[in-house]
Amino acid sequence: KIILMGMDFGIKIGKYSKPNLNNHTIASPLKRKKLLIAQKLLEWISTWCKADILNVTSHGLEIKGVKKLTYKQLSEII
Repeated sequence: KIILMGMDFGIKIGKYSKPNLNNHTIASPLKRKKLLIAQKLLEWISTWCKADILNVTSHGLEIKGVKKLTYKQLSEII
């Protein structure tokens, strides 16, 4: 199993990424490009990888081939 935690791939800077930032602004164009590449890589890996790819994030984008779980669901399978 490959477990991603806190990976929402959204365009807003999260409070855990930049805790000193009061206003969670939109990520820079470069950061958005990096997140898009990471998302595409995960989608590609999910097509041939035999491991389950799980994302334990309460919000964020859906990624093809990656199953979203809650923390409770994760605790039940590990």
